[in-house]
Parts: sequence; C-alpha cells; structure tokens
Amino acid sequence: MCISEKGVFVERTMDHPGGYVAQDSPLAETAKTLDLTPKAPDYTMLLEVSDGYGSVQLKLPASEQELDAVLKTLDEPDWLDLSWTCLDCKAPSLAKAVSEARDIQSINDFAEMLSGINNKALVTYKALLEASNCQDILRARFLAIHLSDYIFSPQFTSPAELAKEELSTLLCEPSAETILPYVDLQKYGEALIKQCGGELTGYGLIEHIHGHLIQPPRQEGGMTLG
Repeated sequence: MCISEKGVFVERTMDHPGGYVAQDSPLAETAKTLDLTPKAPDYTMLLEVSDGYGSVQLKLPASEQELDAVLKTLDEPDWLDLSWTCLDCKAPSLAKAVSEARDIQSINDFAEMLSGINNKALVTYKALLEASNCQDILRARFLAIHLSDYIFSPQFTSPAELAKEELSTLLCEPSAETILPYVDLQKYGEALIKQCGGELTGYGLIEHIHGHLIQPPRQEGGMTLG
C-alpha cells in the first residue's frame, strides 16, 4: 500500500511524533511561473526629508509637483529649513554626499542624469567612484559625463590575475605555464596597474583611456584639482 500510494514513513523523534504521509489529492498550482528576479526600485534615490518634527519619504528624480507636495506635507514654504537623509541610491557610495548636499534641485537633476545610466555602465561608474574616492556631487556629475573616457575590466579582481593575463598575452600558453611559478605575480600585477595609471577596485580594474592617473581631488588654495 505504501508503494502504491507513494507514501513515506516519518520516524518518531523528540521534536516530531512521526507517522505515515501520503498525498490524497492533487496539489493546488498557485502560479504557472515563479519569477524570483529582483525588481529594480522605481526611483534612483530615496530620501527621508525632515523639518525636525516630522518626516516624509521622497523618490528622486521627482517632478516639481512632487517636490511641492513635500513642502505642503511638512508645512514649510521652501526647502531652506528642511534636511534630508539618503536612504538608498543607485550609486550607494554617494549616499553620504547626497545627505550632506543642501540644494534639492541639484540633487534632483543629478538623480535624473543617474537614472539614464544603464546597468552595464553603472558598474563602471561605481568602480570609478570608488577609484577616485568621490564624495562630492559636482565631481560625481563630471565623472558621469566623462564615463566613456575610462576602460573597465571586471575580470581582474587582483594584481595576480592581471599579471597572469599579461603573461598569457605576451607568451604562448606552454611558455606562460612554465614561467608562472617563477614570477612574483602580485608585484608584477601591481607594476602593470601603476604603469597604466589604473586602480583596482572591488568591482574590477578601471583605467583612463589616455593613461591619466585616477585619484581623488585635492584642495589647494581654495581650488579643486582633479
């Protein structure tokens, strides 16, 4: 009977009384397809705007009507007395810079531009932000505009991997395999990265197409150098 019903005996344990289990009716089909693909949020940035007493969430980019609605909800005539915290951002490393910015229109314009960057280019942009240690919205906008000036190689996550690739390109495969054990791949890879002026990030290797150094801006005499 157990075989004909395709049942199963469950052993008794301290946590389970045990028994016999068999299916006696068809299982209900709740859905023909189960889509577990993560859904992209319907915003580029998510802010929590506060007047010091109450708060409201704002999705950016927003229309003028949506911005005015926040002022109306918080009963404020303008944005001068409001502050905000970035809860989420398409480029997470910029969350602090967005929170510290004081011009909502500039933030909204930047969110609009950021929303136009496709997923492939977005990874390159995140790598560039990390490599340049960018924490300024103005510079972040500049980098986004000039994103095509950079070469991104996500396959390289360590100097050693870059060194192996370089040796395989310079030498035929048998020769490369022979020489690999005798080469300090870490230092050779670091030398190659320094030579191309690139930076190795958590996303991969990024470098300027003309070999320019990728470095954070420096403040000298009130002027920004980048």
